[in-house]
Amino acid sequence: MFVVPRGCRNLSDRQVYLRSQTLFQLAQVLGLETLAEALPAREVDVNWIEALMQQRHQARQEKRYAEGDLLRNKLQAAGITLIDRPDGQTHWHR
Repeated sequence: MFVVPRGCRNLSDRQVYLRSQTLFQLAQVLGLETLAEALPAREVDVNWIEALMQQRHQARQEKRYAEGDLLRNKLQAAGITLIDRPDGQTHWHR
């Protein structure tokens, strides 16, 4: 039986997915095994990714590095890895 905590009942699918990814990452850090099939594969929302990447780029240009790091972490929690190139471009992959 699975009980959904009261504060989680109104979360969007994306929020639930992001939180579950954080839990999986924490489990890996602790050396716990996780079942990859515990979550269904999610489609990539390219528009959402590119919007966050643009916000991160703007924050970095304005030397708001902490905000840029938060945006990178948000993408990473969704399973997106950012690669900053020496020429200033940023690419992503899953």
